[in-house]
Amino acid sequence: MFLQSIQSISAEAVRVIAVISLIAALLQTFFGYRLLRYLISLIGFAIGLIGGFLIAGQIVKSGTTLPVLFGTAVGSLLGWLSYKIYLFGAFLYCGVIASGTVMLLIHQGTIDNRIRIALCTAAFLAAGILAVVYSRPYLILMTAFAGSSSAVSSLEELAPELFEQAWYEVIILIGLGVMGAVLQFLMTHGEKKH
Repeated sequence: MFLQSIQSISAEAVRVIAVISLIAALLQTFFGYRLLRYLISLIGFAIGLIGGFLIAGQIVKSGTTLPVLFGTAVGSLLGWLSYKIYLFGAFLYCGVIASGTVMLLIHQGTIDNRIRIALCTAAFLAAGILAVVYSRPYLILMTAFAGSSSAVSSLEELAPELFEQAWYEVIILIGLGVMGAVLQFLMTHGEKKH
């Protein structure tokens, strides 16, 4: 009886997590570009706040007012910097994905290692530069299709009967991704590059 109740709680917890994941995935699909910038800023602020508080707490042994103020100042600075230079992250992310893809496409035995390294480096730099130059379209496409992929995974957990045919998954993923990208492009039309 105890084991059955744990199993029913576990099954219910999986469904709740799947619903939360689906909601987060749909937010990412349709609003990812706008949310990404603020999330990056929030993470930068949190890191600065905690780090500044801990450092100031080691220097100032009595009271918490100064550490809190210092942490808030450092957090605000890191949040602002994170917002302004998030393109560096896009550069690295695109570069890693592109060079990894090249490595997967070129098998080790078929080409000299120096050529592989040169091709991977070229792919890294090209994709990174394109991500910086075309940051808005890239980030919109990335968030739309990454979100649609996550949404499909959550839907598979919640309603596996939707995916009786394997190609349904592809259609839903592409459909959501395209709709999300179109909506994000329409919502951000005319925005200047960040």
